[in-house]
Amino acid sequence: MEFYVELILNIVFISLFIGLFYFNYVVKVEKQLIESQATFIAKSVSNDLLILPDPILQSLNNSLTLSNSTNLSHKQIDNNLSLEQNTYTTLFYIYIIGIVLAFTICEMNNLYLLSYLIKAFIVLVFIGLTEYGFLTLVIKNFISADPNYIKYNFLQNLKTQLNS
Repeated sequence: MEFYVELILNIVFISLFIGLFYFNYVVKVEKQLIESQATFIAKSVSNDLLILPDPILQSLNNSLTLSNSTNLSHKQIDNNLSLEQNTYTTLFYIYIIGIVLAFTICEMNNLYLLSYLIKAFIVLVFIGLTEYGFLTLVIKNFISADPNYIKYNFLQNLKTQLNS
C-alpha cells in the first residue's frame, strides 16, 4: 500500500506542477522564443530579397502594407483562457481525488501521510529544478526554425502563385 500512496502523491504533485509551470512560466518563454525565431527568419528572408533590382524592390515596398495582425485575435485569446481554466479545473479535481485517495489508504493501513507528502514534495522539487533548468538553459536558447527551409517554402509558394 505504501507504493500506491507514493505513486498517487507523485502523480498529483507532478500534474499540478506541470500545469502551473506551463501557464505561469513556459508560455512566457515560448512566446519569447517564437518572437525571436520569427524575427531571425524575417531578417534572413528580407536580406535575401535585397538582391532584387531596385524597381522590383520599390514596387514590392509600395504594395506591402503592414497590418496590426501580430496580436492574437479575441477568439484565440478566449480559446486560450478557456483552455487554461479547464486545465486548472482538471488539476483541482486530480488534487482533491488524489489527496482523498492517499488519505484513505493511509487511514486504512495505519500509514503516516505526512511522511509520504514530504517524499513526494522532495521528488517534485528535483523535477521542478530540472524542468526549469532545462527550459531556461537549453530550450530558451535552441534555434529550431531553419530559415533556409522557410525561404525555400516561401519561394515555392510565391512561384506557384505567380505561375497560376
